[in-house]
Amino acid sequence: MPKAASKHGLERKFKPFRKGKGKGKSASKGSLKSQIRSKARLLSKLPPDDSRRSRLEAEKAALEAQVSEKATLQVARKNAMKYHAVKFFERQKLTRALKKAKTAEAKKTVERALEYVASFPNERKYVSLLR
Repeated sequence: MPKAASKHGLERKFKPFRKGKGKGKSASKGSLKSQIRSKARLLSKLPPDDSRRSRLEAEKAALEAQVSEKATLQVARKNAMKYHAVKFFERQKLTRALKKAKTAEAKKTVERALEYVASFPNERKYVSLLR
């Protein structure tokens, strides 16, 4: 049964998470790199013919794959933020140029440039078309 609200309203001011009685977090395993280090330490202590060795090596390889995937995602996110404005202004300039283009060949080149700006991968450094 919930506790009845008092007249002074301190329940709202002192919420459970502020009292240290917040939502219980499950014990985290630690960062990926620390997990890799602990697996490597355990592997170095195990004898070569131990049955757990293959399972630990597979877990370590999976964790290393996660670390590399996370790093590439961070680079992509950083580049997306870094070049967002540049791409936006180039898109604006190219859409204006597309409206002004008179020949079919000029329109085709501007459309190709727009496609370049729109589909450039975020994993690589953006090379500007205009300037």
